[in-house]
Amino acid sequence: MLREAEDQLRQRQLVLRLRSAELRAALRRDVQALERPLQWADRGWSAWRWLRGTPWTGRVALAAGGLVLLRRPARLLRWVSAGLGWWKLAQRLSASLRSPR
Repeated sequence: MLREAEDQLRQRQLVLRLRSAELRAALRRDVQALERPLQWADRGWSAWRWLRGTPWTGRVALAAGGLVLLRRPARLLRWVSAGLGWWKLAQRLSASLRSPR
């Protein structure tokens, strides 16, 4: 009878160890799945803290700029493309000035 109880105890311990390993693997998968959304949440929280740290005039200017860009997205695309064009031109000029002749 004692031998049978010891065998049951060993078997129960083995089952519990296997279940614990399964739960750890599931937790690892859940952590990996939530890693990117939590990074975005951290970025949002840091942006919120930064925004709260700016004076109200800066917030008003950011809000007004955001509204202008949201109302006219083509303007934003035009500014980005123009900025990239100037950036590429500056890169080419600086590369040509740096290269020995």
